[in-house]
Amino acid sequence: IGQRAVQFAGYEQQDAHELLRFLLDGLGEDLKVHREEKMEPKAQIEEQLESASAVEQGHYWWTRHLAKNSSFITDEFCGQFRSTVTCLVCGREKYCFDPFYDL
Repeated sequence: IGQRAVQFAGYEQQDAHELLRFLLDGLGEDLKVHREEKMEPKAQIEEQLESASAVEQGHYWWTRHLAKNSSFITDEFCGQFRSTVTCLVCGREKYCFDPFYDL
């Protein structure tokens, strides 16, 4: 494992959770199935998403993630974070969606 990931090389104590996440990520990459879906250019879609609800935006980004990263590992161990940034001047909210893998 140390040959593939330098953070696990040597004789230092390692976190088992970190190792399992590394292995899941590798398995997910090896097992993923690309779905050939036509996607609109990201810049064009982002304009349309600004008027959509947080749930609709999250659904769009989750579907986009699954189109490129579909696997058993993704189905069982992947989720999506939603971050909200609010402008202190005008109160406008912007959402950011990020996939994560965890046990």
